[in-house]
Amino acid sequence: MNKTELKDLISSLVSDITFTYQHREGSICPFAADNIVISYGANVLECKSVNEVMAVKFFNGKSMDEISNQISFD
Repeated sequence: MNKTELKDLISSLVSDITFTYQHREGSICPFAADNIVISYGANVLECKSVNEVMAVKFFNGKSMDEISNQISFD
């Protein structure tokens, strides 16, 4: 999935998105446009926008923008 498709999926607020990156599980839980919780392994972070989800370097020091085409979605 490319980063534009992922941003659109998160913005739709339809459901949680689960994935694996570098043998660790993660998730993106969009509760509202300004309340999106991301997790990776044991770490959890609340984001205030889709842009923040995509830009924050939370996944082994990389952003979702950088890794979106390298992760396996469940």
